[in-house]
Amino acid sequence: MDKMTQQNAALVEEAPAASEALGTQAESLQQMISFFDLGHNKSGGNAVGRRHR
Repeated sequence: MDKMTQQNAALVEEAPAASEALGTQAESLQQMISFFDLGHNKSGGNAVGRRHR
């Protein structure tokens, strides 16, 4: 097997693990940011970027 083929094979083997790790990190981030109220209420308003007077 030539060097390029070996590198490609290694990347193919690493891809599923990297994908799973990214999914786990995304879930963790979602849990962390769920703490914040982003203003998605029934009136349809969005408090993000809104200045309070």
